[in-house]
Amino acid sequence: MSTALKRFNGGARAALTTLLLISILLPPVAQPVRAQGGFNLPDGFVQEEVVVGLKLPTSFAIAPDGRIFIAEKAGRVRVFHKGELLAEPFIDISGEVNDYGSRGLLGIAVDPAWPRRPYVYLAFVYDPPEIKDRNKSGARVSRVVRLTADSKDLNKALPDSGVVLVGKNSIARYVGNPDQGDAEPFSCLDENKRPVRDCIANEGDAHTVNMVTFGPDGALYVAVGDGIVNSRGNPRALDIDSLNGKILRVDPDTGKGLRSNPFFDGDPDSNRSKVFALGLRNPFRITVDPRNGRVIIGEVGNQKWEEINIAEPGANFGWPCYEGPEEAASYADCRPYRSGELAVVAPTFAYTHTAQPARGAAIGGDLYLGRTFPPMYRGAYFYHDYNGGVTN
Repeated sequence: MSTALKRFNGGARAALTTLLLISILLPPVAQPVRAQGGFNLPDGFVQEEVVVGLKLPTSFAIAPDGRIFIAEKAGRVRVFHKGELLAEPFIDISGEVNDYGSRGLLGIAVDPAWPRRPYVYLAFVYDPPEIKDRNKSGARVSRVVRLTADSKDLNKALPDSGVVLVGKNSIARYVGNPDQGDAEPFSCLDENKRPVRDCIANEGDAHTVNMVTFGPDGALYVAVGDGIVNSRGNPRALDIDSLNGKILRVDPDTGKGLRSNPFFDGDPDSNRSKVFALGLRNPFRITVDPRNGRVIIGEVGNQKWEEINIAEPGANFGWPCYEGPEEAASYADCRPYRSGELAVVAPTFAYTHTAQPARGAAIGGDLYLGRTFPPMYRGAYFYHDYNGGVTN
């Protein structure tokens, strides 16, 4: 299956009612752009095909010199450079990636100081060698790694340059049930059933480590789903000592938690020292606002609600005790939230699955801070709903 990377450029005119935008402060109500075989764009916008010949591309990152690094689901990183999709990949780690279902290589980032810092960062579901031949749908774990580009050819990664930044203990030893997904025993737990340090669980075939990106502060942000559909495991999204169901904020050189993080406990290697925000089900795509460092999250919902969230340091969005504006507890102790002892941050914008066209997966998007689009779009947040096939 080959797919393409596309973009759309704005002209001088646009109709407000043809695009649903999320303002950072106030969400207006309007109609979406349909995305079936392409975008039905507002007047004055043009869709362009940028890269063709890709196989299940999941994410891309544009380097400061203009080359585009594109992650393919199975584990290859392709490079688009000087108008050409290069035949040889930057790297192929398909032997390490579990790409069953919605798993795979899902996140990629380029160091903002490229090429002085010639680093590319990848987020993927890891297949430990000891269990890679077991049931592919069984439990696995996830990792974030940093690769170094060859100074003689920046389109190639140096062999054996990979450094595990997050998920050093995402290894076979801590995989709970490699033969059955969404089943106990759960992963990344020690003998006392407490979260293992630096281990990201992935029982389900979705809700994985989803994205890596940089903030204006130079920190590396990592979006991690709760890693499971089985409701008995959902509460780890609220456990500050678990890396699942979180936005992490780490040092891009070491993977350690930063002293400025909201839950830093004096030990930069502890799980809680890496947490920026928590209580998330499946933060598929995030955007760090370069103007203020706030994290905008496309949070894929469960039974009823989809969310766009804005995270300040320490924000708790309440999953699984809350979905959208409603209580949605299952196998979780939600009493501290109901009593007000612990605060829950409400979604900035939420919509139900009954919205038309039928929607069900707010996978996130990006801010527009350029000057090409008409003024009404500047500072707006564009997001996509996968089920509805609409860009908003």
